[in-house]
Amino acid sequence: MYNPLAITGYTPALAAAFCEQISQGLSPLSVSRLPGFPSITTVYKWRREYSEFNEAVEIALAIAGDVLAFESLEIADHISDDYKLVVRRDGSTEMVPDQDTIGRAKIRVDTRLKMAGKLNRKQWGDSKQIDIDATLAVTMLSDEEIDRRIAAANSIIIEHEGTGNEDET
Repeated sequence: MYNPLAITGYTPALAAAFCEQISQGLSPLSVSRLPGFPSITTVYKWRREYSEFNEAVEIALAIAGDVLAFESLEIADHISDDYKLVVRRDGSTEMVPDQDTIGRAKIRVDTRLKMAGKLNRKQWGDSKQIDIDATLAVTMLSDEEIDRRIAAANSIIIEHEGTGNEDET
């Protein structure tokens, strides 16, 4: 959607205001549609051209992930609309679960949690982590040293073959 009031000139103040809106849970696309904010294409241009803006957007998106995750908890905890009053044929009334409302709340929770995981993968994402504690030693060898080591390895192989014990290592 074209925003005729979109701003194209970068300023740190506008960048901060844009990121503030994102950190409140609005998507970059939604913010770009607001009057006084840059279009989404301008936002992507700024992200390429201004590393500080790109970093600020990344932080704002991670915060937005937190907002979405916490909103999902609020939605799940909100149960006042989960029941509806049903009038029976005999005139009696009964509170029964409103499956439509519960289903919609489930979709809202699931969608927010999925987006939270994408926006802040470290905090909310479904990921598997393997911690490796290792040291890698890299040695630069001269061509002469490589040749010397190959010759030494070959002589060990030749000695081993000469003993008639090919099955031993």
